[in-house]
Amino acid sequence: MITPKFRPRLRTDEIILHDLHSCGPIAHVEARLKVDGRKLGLLFPGYHFVVLLDGNFLQMRPLDAVGNHTQGYNQRSIGIALEGGRRVVTGEDGEERLVPADNFTGLQRAKVKWIIDEVITPVYGKLPISGHSECGRHAWQLGYPCPALDMDKFRESISQLP
Repeated sequence: MITPKFRPRLRTDEIILHDLHSCGPIAHVEARLKVDGRKLGLLFPGYHFVVLLDGNFLQMRPLDAVGNHTQGYNQRSIGIALEGGRRVVTGEDGEERLVPADNFTGLQRAKVKWIIDEVITPVYGKLPISGHSECGRHAWQLGYPCPALDMDKFRESISQLP
């Protein structure tokens, strides 16, 4: 088993939210993220946290480690990914395609708020939350949002949770 040695992040001034581009629950999500990461040349997934549709979460990296989730932002941010973000549609040509979809659950939103309030804020203070697509050159780079939701509404919705 590989035990990664992560570089410490020297400053932390933002949380960046992502989605996993999935239609539903991913079987063996941690193993899948490791395999997908290796295809990109990573030894370990780049997100700090992955929040599953059922509200459970995985911590993929130490909180103070440099991430590998948003090029140009990894040295100063914490990456949180939400399972979901896509749905299957059948085109006029009969081909199935994945399209962006806000299929995230209330349990996920509540868990993101909990991670921010109980894990991140006590260490780093209150940080702004950005969607991956809101970050510089990543803005709509693929032609669709990541995560597949309205970030203003997301920020508002989690601010209203207890």
